[in-house]
Amino acid sequence: MANPILNTNNLKDFIESLRINEEQKRFLLDELPQMDGQERLKLLNTLKDVYLLNEEEDKALKKIKDNWEE
Repeated sequence: MANPILNTNNLKDFIESLRINEEQKRFLLDELPQMDGQERLKLLNTLKDVYLLNEEEDKALKKIKDNWEE
């Protein structure tokens, strides 16, 4: 049985939740239906990295803001 996290709807939701520009989202969403399991796994790993970078950016911005207000 295929990994359910790699299904189109789950990956689509993940793509939509990320802070990437609309052109990038549209490209990924257009390519998603043609991707095989291996490509979807690579995409998931890349999306995870983007998510983590977004989280790190949020923390850094909060830290700067907190230090600025001191």
